[in-house]
Amino acid sequence: VFDRMIQVVETGVPSEQEQYYYHEQFADQWFYQALAKQGDGVTMTTRNITAHKKLNLETQAATKRLEAVINVSAIALAKLVAVRDSKGATIDFVYEWLNETAIRMNFDSTGKSLLASSPYAATSGLFDLMVKEAETGGMQQKVLYYSSEGHDQWLYYKIVKLDDGVMFSCDNITERKQAEQALQEQIRLIQAVTDVMPDMISVVALPSRD
Repeated sequence: VFDRMIQVVETGVPSEQEQYYYHEQFADQWFYQALAKQGDGVTMTTRNITAHKKLNLETQAATKRLEAVINVSAIALAKLVAVRDSKGATIDFVYEWLNETAIRMNFDSTGKSLLASSPYAATSGLFDLMVKEAETGGMQQKVLYYSSEGHDQWLYYKIVKLDDGVMFSCDNITERKQAEQALQEQIRLIQAVTDVMPDMISVVALPSRD
């Protein structure tokens, strides 16, 4: 503070900045100080901004924790803003934010069009769900089979209204769906075999076996 006061006296250029005090009677307090030259000295105005500053620091810390939680999630998250025509109808969405998982899953980058980057969104019904959610709210859920643009996977979407657009989560459940399909195929095969066999069939689970 003393060095800044000297600089203001010598140069005549005012100084404004936040100052943290960690000793004397002002320990652990923040002040906003303005210095201006007056004659051969300075005028200093001081405003205590401790409460505001601590709240701001706590908010920043909470934001960093939230970002860490979001980015370690195995589920893709994305926020999209509605694009409207002259009559107010939603004709597209633009990606506004994506977490790291969404980026790794090859969702398009921030600022890009949903329909231009993912045409399947229109043909699969995903776009219609997003429009419905943006207009009415309530949350939409759907499992979609994605078999275009070089992909062959099952995706589970949850969509919620957020500001003038939507937020969605996307979970890749391909392995689970493939396991379910394999199980159903096995069940159909067993059923077909048992239907054509003339003998009585019993299945016994022994204690020493699965």
